[in-house]
Amino acid sequence: MKKATTTTTAAKTRRKYDDAFKQQALQMLRLGQSVPSIAQTLGISEGLLYKWKQALRPSAVDEEVIHLRHQLKQVETERDILKNVWLRRRVSSTELRNKVTEWSGCNKCIRLLFVRVFQP
Repeated sequence: MKKATTTTTAAKTRRKYDDAFKQQALQMLRLGQSVPSIAQTLGISEGLLYKWKQALRPSAVDEEVIHLRHQLKQVETERDILKNVWLRRRVSSTELRNKVTEWSGCNKCIRLLFVRVFQP
C-alpha cells in the first residue's frame, strides 16, 4: 500500500511518496478522518499530512483572482444584456440609463428588465 523510495544521507533517511499515495491520504482527510488517525494508519508523520494539505489549498491571492474573474464575468454579462436591449429596441440612452438606475444592483433585476423591454 505504501509506495515510498528511501534516500539515505549521512545525517538522515528521507522517504519520498508517490502522488497516488499522497492523493489517497488526502482523500481520507476529505472523508473526515482525523490527521492523527491517518498518520498512524499510513505510518507517516502528522506534519507531513498537514504539509500536503496546505500545498493543495489555494493561496489568498489565488482566491481573490478567482473571485475577481467571477465578478468580471457577471459585469460583462450585464453589459451584454443592456447592449442588446439598446440595440434591439433603439431605446434612447436617457431612457436606458433611467431603467438601469431603477433596476441596478442585481443580475435577476437586469434579466427582468430585459424581459420587460421585449414583452409586447
